[in-house]
Amino acid sequence: MEADEVGAVAEPEQPRDDESDSSSDEDDDMDDSDDDSNSDDDDSDSDDAADADDSSDSDNADDSSVEEDVPTPDTVEHEYTYPQDFEGKLWEDVVAIGQYFRLILDPSCTKIPQKKFEGCQYLIEIVYPEEKNSKLLRIDRWAFGCCFNLQRMNPFPDGLVELGDGAFHDCSKLQGCITIPPSIQFVRESCFQWCKSITSVVFESSNASTTVLELESYIFRSCEELRSVRLPRDLTVIPRECFHGCRLLLDVPIPGRVRTIQSWAFTNCRALRAVDLPESVIAIDEKAYSACSSLARVTIRSSTNAVQVGREVFGFCPSLATIRVVNPLVWSRVLSAMNTDPSFLYKFVRKYEGQIMTHHRSSR
Repeated sequence: MEADEVGAVAEPEQPRDDESDSSSDEDDDMDDSDDDSNSDDDDSDSDDAADADDSSDSDNADDSSVEEDVPTPDTVEHEYTYPQDFEGKLWEDVVAIGQYFRLILDPSCTKIPQKKFEGCQYLIEIVYPEEKNSKLLRIDRWAFGCCFNLQRMNPFPDGLVELGDGAFHDCSKLQGCITIPPSIQFVRESCFQWCKSITSVVFESSNASTTVLELESYIFRSCEELRSVRLPRDLTVIPRECFHGCRLLLDVPIPGRVRTIQSWAFTNCRALRAVDLPESVIAIDEKAYSACSSLARVTIRSSTNAVQVGREVFGFCPSLATIRVVNPLVWSRVLSAMNTDPSFLYKFVRKYEGQIMTHHRSSR
């Protein structure tokens, strides 16, 4: 499986008005030369602004050249092995300034400790061992958080059990597909949040696996290039804000055992066009699909009277034109959840008046 899957621009130093004022005060009499002083200040401000612009252009040019110097995974020259090269040391003690590198995990490695490579801007690629040789069990919290230049890693080896909180948080250049092996039991909070360049996520399933996977909140929040997700078939909860802000997300089939879609799970997924909720879903929490501006069709297949629909679940979804329900009772839950949106009520009460009234009469 392929996994082809960031420095800040320095602000130019602002000219200090008090230096200009001080210079004018020493040479001019304050009582007699206010106009001249003001004129000098204006000229000085213009010159300083021009200098600032020149400085900004220069800084931008410098940053551009720095950016061009960052190698790709195919051109990076230096390699380090974990844990051998880092035993008892911080990564800063091993990696020289400007020395971009590939990290190779030794098959004997059982875990990457918390924050071990956090903020390592020189890390370009991670190479995990082959599955049959790997003893890797855990990647702890923030182990690779804020590795802004990390671009590629091969698939996680089967046998890996846990991905910790923020383990790859803000690895904004990490590209391609993220494949989660069937051995994974826990993907912790914010694990891939702000990984802006990943395009797909696949949770692999195994017929022999009895693992119950637990996903925590914010895992893929603001993964802006994420387009498709294949969730594990045994998943029961899609957690809070799991895909919030995944603006290009088009396709997320909901597995047949999911019971709850938590608050803001798909908020601001602007490209999402259709939602098909299987019969197993009995709770769609507050604003779960709000601000999905392209969402046109929703199907709710649950036949139970226990279905719960959270406040403003479809708020700010201007393209929504069709809502199909199996159990007419669900209409009362949807309309109640959207009772602060008159345009929604007007649109759907008119369109589905027959279904709504049939249920109303039968429930009396």
